Amino acid sequence: MPSRSAPPLASCDVATPLLTQWQLIGSYTIPEVDVRFSATYQGLPGPPIYAEFTATNAAIRPSAGRDWSGGAANQTVNIVKPGTMYGERLHQLDVRFAKLLTFGRTKTSVGVDIFNALNTDTVIGVNQSYGAWQRPTAILLARFAKIREQHDVRGGRCARVALAIEQHGPGAASPRPAPPRATPRPWDPSP
Repeated sequence: MPSRSAPPLASCDVATPLLTQWQLIGSYTIPEVDVRFSATYQGLPGPPIYAEFTATNAAIRPSAGRDWSGGAANQTVNIVKPGTMYGERLHQLDVRFAKLLTFGRTKTSVGVDIFNALNTDTVIGVNQSYGAWQRPTAILLARFAKIREQHDVRGGRCARVALAIEQHGPGAASPRPAPPRATPRPWDPSP
């Protein structure tokens, strides 16, 4: 006879349906004007959705005829079969426009990167608790742009200057410095 505290057998054999994931990357340089256009698109499946109910001794005592084993005051029970519900798919498009300039041995690229160009507000995290079920806990960042300049000398990068501008509302923008690099490069004078 199986133990009463064992999980239901339906939760043991989880068969995830086919979840497609699309990622496309491309770039093209318009030779007449030396402008490079790059784009990245990704279409990802939404987050799995669960419904976690906290069952207390008072709630299960009438139907089970006893308290939880081991003296536990409550236990979290998933009331949605795993692998059956998923959130909205993520569709994100990032684009870059850059003007290519050449000065002797130095190549310079001045451009703008636009992240989340479609300005989607896809939910990427939801509350799994039954009481506040499917309340969003995280959404995709709003569209923001980063102005960038990059210098190359003899094929090696000698300096990189970037300024990011985030859009926080209708027409509002605030500059923020670009994030620091994890490891300095020997040919880069900045730490």
